[in-house]
Amino acid sequence: MRLVVFANGTHGDVEPHVALAAGLRAAGHQVRFCTHSHFQRLVQDHDLEFFSLGGADPRTVMQQVQAATVKTHRLSRLRAHLFQRRPPDPERLDELRTACLDADAILSSVGTVFHIAERLARPLIQTALYPVHPTRAFPHYLAPLPGTLEPWANRFSHHLVRQLFWQVDRRWVNRWRQQTLHLPPISLWGPFRNLDQRRVPCWYGFSQHVIPRPGDWPDWLQITGYWLLEDEVPSWEPTPDLLRFFDTGPPPVAIGFGSLVDPDPDELHRVILDALAQTDQRAILLSGWKSSHPAAAGSPRIDQADLTPANQKGEDRLPDNVRVTDWVPFGWLLPRVRALVHHGGAGTIAKVLRAGLPSVAIPYSGEQRFWSARLAAIGACPPPLPRRQLTTAKLAQALRLACGDETLRHHAQQLARCLHAENGVARAVECFERWRRAWVVP
Repeated sequence: MRLVVFANGTHGDVEPHVALAAGLRAAGHQVRFCTHSHFQRLVQDHDLEFFSLGGADPRTVMQQVQAATVKTHRLSRLRAHLFQRRPPDPERLDELRTACLDADAILSSVGTVFHIAERLARPLIQTALYPVHPTRAFPHYLAPLPGTLEPWANRFSHHLVRQLFWQVDRRWVNRWRQQTLHLPPISLWGPFRNLDQRRVPCWYGFSQHVIPRPGDWPDWLQITGYWLLEDEVPSWEPTPDLLRFFDTGPPPVAIGFGSLVDPDPDELHRVILDALAQTDQRAILLSGWKSSHPAAAGSPRIDQADLTPANQKGEDRLPDNVRVTDWVPFGWLLPRVRALVHHGGAGTIAKVLRAGLPSVAIPYSGEQRFWSARLAAIGACPPPLPRRQLTTAKLAQALRLACGDETLRHHAQQLARCLHAENGVARAVECFERWRRAWVVP
C-alpha cells in the first residue's frame, strides 16, 4: 500500500514516528513521511520518502512556548496558548492535501489531516505519543487540575480541554471545510463523535507498563509499546575528549533538556552547577537544538538557551568534573551514565525507561508534567521538580536519590526488562495488517 505518515513537533515527537514508518516500509509498504524540513536527514537516513511541510521552524516555536514557563502558572499558560492560537497558512493546508493525493491510507498525529482524509475518502489512522482520548482512569494531560480526581472528573477534564481547543479553532476549520474542501461544517460539539462513530483507529506509541490501558477505551484504540529506532545514527562517533572524560572517573550524570529553550539559562546553569557541587557528581551537560544534530544538518542555527554558560571565564568557568557536549545518541550515552536529568518529553521518557536508568524529571509544561508524574508513580524516578519551582536544594536531593537509592534503581531495571520484551513497532505493524484486512480491500 501507499502510506502517508504525518508527524510534527520536536525531535522527540518525530523520531518515534520515523521508527513506525520504517517498520511499515520494512513490511513491504511504500511510505511517504511528511514533516518539517528540519528533519529531512533523519527521515531519509531511514530510507523513507521525505515530503517537506511548511510552517514555523519547530525550534522557534519552542522558544516562544517556553518564553514565560518559569514565571507563569500552568493555568495562565493554557489560557494564553488558547488565545494566541492562529489558523495555519492556506499554503500549509494545501501542502497537507497534496501529500495525500495518491495515498491508499493515512497515518497522522496532526489533527488537521482528519478533514483532508474525509475530503479524499482515504482511510485514516490516528497516532499519538500521549493519551488524547477521554477516560475515567486519569485527567487530560493539559488539565490544570490535581493529578488524582474522581473518575467522572477525570473524564470530564478530557471533554473540557477538547472543547476549549475546538471552540478556538471551530470558525476557521469550518470556513476551510466549506470554502476549500467543499465539506459540510462540523457542529458546535466538534468532530469527536464522528471519529468514534466511524471507529477511526488510534495507535499509541507508549507502553502499557507505563500507562495501563484504560478499561473504558474502545477496542479501536491500541497501546502498541514504544516506537524506537535501534540505530539512531549509525555513523556517529564520540569525540576523543568525550571518551577521555568517561574513562578518567566514575560514571557521570547526564543533564539535558532536549529541544527546550530555557527562558532563564543563567539561573538554570547556576542551579545545576551548585547541585552538582553539593552532591559531588561528575556530569555531562547536553546541548539542545544544535546544528551538529544529524537531523539538523543544513539547518540554520538560531540563538538558544542551552546548558553552556554565557562565558567561561573566571567564576563562570566549568569545573573539571563537568563537560559540555553537543548532541549524543542516547543509545550510546545512557548505558554509560548513573542517571539522567531531563524535561520529561515523550521521546526521552521512552529511552530512559528502556535503558533501566534512574532519572530526575524537571518538566516545563504540557505533557511533560503528565509523563514526569507517571515516572514517579511507577517508582522510576523521584518526585518531579517543575521548572518554575526548581532550586539547588531540591535538585541536589533528587540527584542523591537517583544516584544512590537502590530501590529506585531496582524498579527502573525491572521496568526495563518488561520494555525489552515489547516491540512497539512490530506490534503497530501487526495492528496495521489486521486493520487493512478488516477495513481495506486488499
